[in-house]
Amino acid sequence: MMSYVQQSEKLKYLYELICRDNCGGAPCLAERMHVSVRNLKTYISVLRELGYSIQFDSLTKTYFVANKDYQIEGFNPTNDPIIKMA
Repeated sequence: MMSYVQQSEKLKYLYELICRDNCGGAPCLAERMHVSVRNLKTYISVLRELGYSIQFDSLTKTYFVANKDYQIEGFNPTNDPIIKMA
């Protein structure tokens, strides 16, 4: 089982790869991160749930961050009124 710190580091590394642009599709990214495609897609889902606007460009076949200026600083899902309603 992966620790919280290890998972946080994987998420941070994935985000850094995507921010660099031209990171490739899921199979390429998964290979670079040494995880399965399924785990990679889970990590991308987690980043999206945290508020990062990660998109996939089907023309260039790569992931990208739609709004790099958006700051997640201080994001706390327990204080989010929409999540509280769920």
